[in-house]
Amino acid sequence: MGKYLKIFNTKQEFKDIKSILPKRVIGKVLDTNEIVRKLDNYIIAKYNVTSTTEPTQVCWSSNTLNQISKMYVDDIQLETNVSAYTFTSEGEHTVKFEFENLTTLSYFFHNTYQLTNADLSHVDASDVIDMTSLLENCSGLTSVNFNCKNTNNVIYFNKTFKNCANLLNIDIDF
Repeated sequence: MGKYLKIFNTKQEFKDIKSILPKRVIGKVLDTNEIVRKLDNYIIAKYNVTSTTEPTQVCWSSNTLNQISKMYVDDIQLETNVSAYTFTSEGEHTVKFEFENLTTLSYFFHNTYQLTNADLSHVDASDVIDMTSLLENCSGLTSVNFNCKNTNNVIYFNKTFKNCANLLNIDIDF
């Protein structure tokens, strides 16, 4: 029917680019790198939830919340971004944090004790200079994919893995 458009090294094909662009982008001319950056800038985190009555810390501070454009818990978008969430069941749960204009990751997961896995491979860190204490005190963390894109501007990386005693697998390529 129409031509297919292949975008950013995926096997998924789209008939209409407007179907995948945010509404605010339609009508503007952007280069391909800017489009990819807008669509592909997020963290996937997994948590071992042990309580349905007490909130689970999923990220750290108000500074962290200001960086998040959208937040999903088990694939359901939240109306308001939160640093702690009360889950309806125990066990493994997934939280997706989407970003626009990401400028810092310092203290993002600081003291999130029930965090077990973090995948940062979809983060465009081109405007990030600070990753201080990003995963500090994440005692439940066992695995992290730290292959962020565009980390050339990161200057501060101290205490990023401090007190991550159960961390067994780090996939990192700077």
